[in-house]
Amino acid sequence: MNENLKHLFKEEASELLTELENVLLKLEQEPGNNELVDRAFRALHTLKGAGGMFGFTDISMFVHSMESVYDKIRDRTLKINLDIIRYTLRALDIINYMLEIPEEKQTQ
Repeated sequence: MNENLKHLFKEEASELLTELENVLLKLEQEPGNNELVDRAFRALHTLKGAGGMFGFTDISMFVHSMESVYDKIRDRTLKINLDIIRYTLRALDIINYMLEIPEEKQTQ
């Protein structure tokens, strides 16, 4: 894939991760805020889709599982709690790490 496109994805992913982190920190204070849950879901959904489109399938698959959790929260079949928020924050660190790994090492 074109290096410029990869760079664009990494920039977009970084912005989405920052947005998501800010939303999650607000959710810790306002766990019943459905607008924040929707914003978290949208950021995850966008990150998953862009990751898949730009060839970052490991990131896309990893984010898909988190997106599914937030979809259940949106549907009210799962209630958000501090554990979910904290695990999601930890996952953001993992995604940032995945973005930094040289491509040739990602498949090993």
